[in-house]
Amino acid sequence: LYFGAALHFKTADIDQYDTADFTRTSTNSSEIFNKQYTPYSEQSNGFAGSLGVIGKVSNQLRLGASVESPTLWQITRVSNEYSNPSDGTYTEDRRLSSPLRATVSAAFVVNKDLALNVDYSLGLTKPKYRVDGAPESDLNNYFNNNYKNLSEVKVGGEYRIMGFRLRAGYGFSSSPF
Repeated sequence: LYFGAALHFKTADIDQYDTADFTRTSTNSSEIFNKQYTPYSEQSNGFAGSLGVIGKVSNQLRLGASVESPTLWQITRVSNEYSNPSDGTYTEDRRLSSPLRATVSAAFVVNKDLALNVDYSLGLTKPKYRVDGAPESDLNNYFNNNYKNLSEVKVGGEYRIMGFRLRAGYGFSSSPF
């Protein structure tokens, strides 16, 4: 048996623009307009932990299981706001926790150079925002009413050529969350 633990540090940076350019043909001049609350920039940082175990059933078969804690995200969004008289920006801060996940795995070692594996992951809880006001309550209600547990299958393989390892795989997720 092999036991393992990990800490996961995650980041996501998103910029979005929603603009329209109107041209006056009589004067050949144009003016650009931004949609309210755009452009915006969102910076997110999160961390999670995981624990796992791998068992060597035979020389060719390995079985494993792991659990990953929810990722705790701190999200900051800064956007333009037309009606803000001070600096023209609007800031939102939110905290999100992603679902708790469990994974079972199997690997088949064909020979010393080739291994094949399959993983199945299941989200055990729903995403949830820390409630600071009505928007977070609305988002949590949306998740409660519409969220289906994440189910994810991954298959892959690894081929070794001397000291070089070539890996390929495919994953399918049942949910966009």
